[in-house]
Amino acid sequence: MTINDIKEAMNKGDVYFGLKQTLKNSKKIKSVFVAKDTRDEVLKTLDDKKILYKALKTKKEMAKLLDIDFIPEVYSIR
Repeated sequence: MTINDIKEAMNKGDVYFGLKQTLKNSKKIKSVFVAKDTRDEVLKTLDDKKILYKALKTKKEMAKLLDIDFIPEVYSIR
């Protein structure tokens, strides 16, 4: 899975942004991505909940590549 997978999911409305939304919708999620510079406590929460994730680019790089005007640390695809 890559940035393009997140873009495609965004076009379909199938992306949750942020840890809170990811946890709230964890039963619906197929993939979780985090930024390389995600805070340790966020990663620990995902690990504690046994949610597997893949690190991609930094928060700013991801926001720029996805053309969004906010900077989430966690992206999940349903």
